[in-house]
Amino acid sequence: MPEPPTSVRQTERRPEQRDEIRARLADYRKDREALGVRRAELLAAHPDEWVALHDGEVFHSRELDALFAQLRLRGIEPARVPREFLSQTQPALLL
Repeated sequence: MPEPPTSVRQTERRPEQRDEIRARLADYRKDREALGVRRAELLAAHPDEWVALHDGEVFHSRELDALFAQLRLRGIEPARVPREFLSQTQPALLL
């Protein structure tokens, strides 16, 4: 039995739209997992930089806006790509 919709917008989607969304989420999760697995390697290569991973390709920049520009130049929407600032030092925690 299919799961009930969780929102009005979900009920308005056609099956092919839902399939596309599921595929994009699966791709995002795969890239997010790969970013975690490769974190030490990426940190060594790109310390104190923003790093994004899309279909196995690494994008990096010291500035987040510049990273987004790189992605957009390749036709990639930044919101659909996992990214992380890789720092060799731990940020201070405010309690």
